[in-house]
Amino acid sequence: MINLIKNELMKIFVKKNVRVFLTVLLTLQVATAFILKNWLPPAERFSSYVTFSHLNFTITAMLVTIFSISLMVKSIADEFQQGTIKQLLIRPKSRVAILLSKYFAILITVVLFIVAALLVSMLVGGIRFGWTADNFTLSILLKIVMYEFVPIVFYITLAFMLVSLMTTTILPVTITMLIFLLQGNIVNIMTSLLKKYSDIFVFKHLSLRDLDANPLIGNGTNMLSEHFTLTTSFLYVVIHLLVMLVIASVVFKKRDIL
Repeated sequence: MINLIKNELMKIFVKKNVRVFLTVLLTLQVATAFILKNWLPPAERFSSYVTFSHLNFTITAMLVTIFSISLMVKSIADEFQQGTIKQLLIRPKSRVAILLSKYFAILITVVLFIVAALLVSMLVGGIRFGWTADNFTLSILLKIVMYEFVPIVFYITLAFMLVSLMTTTILPVTITMLIFLLQGNIVNIMTSLLKKYSDIFVFKHLSLRDLDANPLIGNGTNMLSEHFTLTTSFLYVVIHLLVMLVIASVVFKKRDIL
């Protein structure tokens, strides 16, 4: 499995669009610092590199999610459309191992994107806004990053399942993107329709930071009932992730490869 993942990572980073995206992502971290420093009034500027990095991470998380959804779908769909999936299946590895190696390679890529963006953002933020943190500390920022990583993984896994079912590019990307971009509206609609039973809707559990007791992390918009805590909501999301992975693996294992 490790060799398969290494091979998939090489295939990912050899792609021009991945290198271009990473360059744009890191450039954005630097450009934001200079733009805000020059245009914001002194009273509205960031108090430290941590608050600046928090703003940048909000943008980074959205861009990484959108790009990783497309990357996940193309990594599998292109194998079928170009016929290279047959060459992969010749190897003495199970179909499930080959499929999951693509999934884990994308997750590792996402982690690398986020870590690189955070490091550059904190470095530039420290230079432009100072290194002394206020109440919004680095540990709080890192905790928020971990919370926000959960929905990123969820949408990657959703795209992974859909492309395994359809083996095309357009539909899995379109469906996943629509759900991601309209998540807030979907949650509001389902809450209105299902009312007290709306907690079964997994998208309500993706905003784990809202369940944190620290007011600097949660924004007070928790829509879950008292039956769900931070731990139970996280486990509920994990169960959905496992179900999607099992569905993708079972379908891919039984699919006829012509």
